[in-house]
Amino acid sequence: MIARIVVLTAARLAGRDAVGSPLALRVTLLGMTALVAPMSRRKYVITARMNERDYPHIVELALPPEGFRARSDDMLAFHRERHIQIHRGQGRNDDGQFYVRYCFCNSDHADAFCDRFGGERLTAIKRLEAALAEAEAESKKKR
Repeated sequence: MIARIVVLTAARLAGRDAVGSPLALRVTLLGMTALVAPMSRRKYVITARMNERDYPHIVELALPPEGFRARSDDMLAFHRERHIQIHRGQGRNDDGQFYVRYCFCNSDHADAFCDRFGGERLTAIKRLEAALAEAEAESKKKR
């Protein structure tokens, strides 16, 4: 079994083989060729950020120690009643307390979710303040 691995340069990738990466590997094994490129980010991080961008009305809930198991069926029913998909945003960890974000395209849905399950309704300014506070906390941990 002989495998042939060819490293492609960025100039070569600019053509049809480009996958958005400056460096990729073309692996040929038993006559089958695959283009392997390193992933830029984890998929769930990209999806969470896209959800927060596309669905700007956000409700942030503190995750209880036992989780949402008791309320998860109610949360699922809430989304089904309104015929909307569940869109999760970026979670965050604040001094051991984990927060989960639910994203909505409609402010009425977000308000109803917040009224029914609690949590905090985030606006763009509050999200920016939370992101700044989180970045500041991380920089303090690194010191």
